[in-house]
Amino acid sequence: MGAKSVVRDVARVMGMPYNDGDRLSKLIDPKPLEKEDKKTYEGSILRREWDKNTELHDLIEASSSYQDLWRSALALEGLNRNVGIHAAGIVIGDRPLDEHVPLTRGNEGEVVTQYDMGAITEVGLLKMDFLGLKNLTVIHEAGGHIRRHTPGFQIETVPLDDQATFDTLNRGETLGVFQLESGGMVETCRKYQIEKIDDIIDLLAVYRPGAMQFIDLMLDVPAVDEADLSARGDGESSATVRTRVTAARAVQIERQGKPNARLNPDEVDRHARPDEAGAQLLKQAMARLSLTGRAYHRILKVARSIADLAGIEQISSAHVAEAIHYRRGLAD
Repeated sequence: MGAKSVVRDVARVMGMPYNDGDRLSKLIDPKPLEKEDKKTYEGSILRREWDKNTELHDLIEASSSYQDLWRSALALEGLNRNVGIHAAGIVIGDRPLDEHVPLTRGNEGEVVTQYDMGAITEVGLLKMDFLGLKNLTVIHEAGGHIRRHTPGFQIETVPLDDQATFDTLNRGETLGVFQLESGGMVETCRKYQIEKIDDIIDLLAVYRPGAMQFIDLMLDVPAVDEADLSARGDGESSATVRTRVTAARAVQIERQGKPNARLNPDEVDRHARPDEAGAQLLKQAMARLSLTGRAYHRILKVARSIADLAGIEQISSAHVAEAIHYRRGLAD
């Protein structure tokens, strides 16, 4: 229950005129608490408003009914206003779920947990999202039609390097193709000129809010080749090499205006890896927080972004510390 909505809800339940609850609610600034205020006001926007909003404070002080409303609103702020059921979430456990979590029934009689998805994970259960996709039905039915004249046809045997398919996508004929049929993606396919299935994966990864602004830059970045992969560091996967080499080349193109430029391994390392102090800090965090390899790369990616925003090429220990705080909610 948010700060403004909880005031309106309490006023309604107390039988107060709508204008009273609305009047108080409109005086509340719903902006999130500053970092330094979270502890002071115990995470409550209403407490901050009581302390800093003189007009609101005086209005409540002048009415005993407003004071009762405010006390109730303070107690309810932040609680769940209602419950909902994930459309496709399935909870999996090693024993009957009622041995792990409290259960109830939904409006249609389905068995659901009374925990949210965060708590489900914390008690050791697995939550999977099984989403329905009409495109799969279309593919299944198309396979049935094809088998009328080609009895041995199996969708699983269709090659992933079919040039005719790539030519179709490059012409922008993507209607009905999952995630490739939007107007923006049609134009991107035409400009990118897909040559392999990895190109489709790259486009889907970059065609997202935030990353989308770098699509044109991505088109200018030379592809990662076998020479790059053969120079990988100890324990680096191919995916990691592709990420850091592409990022480094993109940075160089953006800053120096040199399309199709290549960086030597030392320059790649300087762009994509932390300095000695930063590497040591990250290593310590890995051990102390029992982080996975995936978490390591996520933290490093955030640190790279922080350094870029600051206009600094080398990732420092300060960037790493900020990234750890951002990714894990912990500060060193």
